[in-house]
Amino acid sequence: MKTYILLIAFLSSFPYVFGQEDVNVEKNDTTKSYLDYLFEYKMASPERKNEIDSLMVDYEDFLKSKQVKSICGVEFGKSKEEVLPVLKNKFGKLSDYSEKNTITFENIKYAGIEFERVFFMFQSDGYKTYLNACIFANSAKTTDEVERLLFQLKYAIEKKYSLFEEDESSEKNPYFSGGISPLWDGKWYTMIDNIMTKMFDPDYYRGAVRTDMIEYNEDIVKDLGVKYGVRLIYGPFNYVKEEF
Repeated sequence: MKTYILLIAFLSSFPYVFGQEDVNVEKNDTTKSYLDYLFEYKMASPERKNEIDSLMVDYEDFLKSKQVKSICGVEFGKSKEEVLPVLKNKFGKLSDYSEKNTITFENIKYAGIEFERVFFMFQSDGYKTYLNACIFANSAKTTDEVERLLFQLKYAIEKKYSLFEEDESSEKNPYFSGGISPLWDGKWYTMIDNIMTKMFDPDYYRGAVRTDMIEYNEDIVKDLGVKYGVRLIYGPFNYVKEEF
């Protein structure tokens, strides 16, 4: 019951959660929440659905502005064959860390930030591949350096996406997440319905892009001389739906 009440409160203030303070869905009725409109929409006539859709245009456009669709000039969901020549032209020689379904580059500079490695990862259905994740990575020797790198990434990506500090992070090493998955179909009602029925399924809700810190094991520390890794992660997005 408590979870349900919190969910209702969340949906009532949905624009604020995504960082927009003024999303007006209907000038003549300020008492309705997005949840109210969803319930009405499910039972409405085609004509009324069209009316409600027209009221949600600004809201949909706002959400679309927070949707992660591409990185480094390539779109998520594209095949490895489509993506590879674009990335090679942009970053040059592939790294030895590249694998069958992972394209890797080393020592690259992107959006004014230098990264030791960037990984472009692909999901396969056995016939075709889909770009479904991208990870930018740097190493750090101390927690102070971790914090500096995390905030550097935060300031770079919050210009485009509304970011949230994750609860499970420490005060010293905060993690941030935001953005909407490219898998969202762009319809206001599927966004709210998904949150209502699937409780913040990452296919729709925030978390399409996030930062984190990993602590290396002793062997890596001995080999590399660094203790931590700081990452900017897009995805993974599940383009291949598998079921029994």
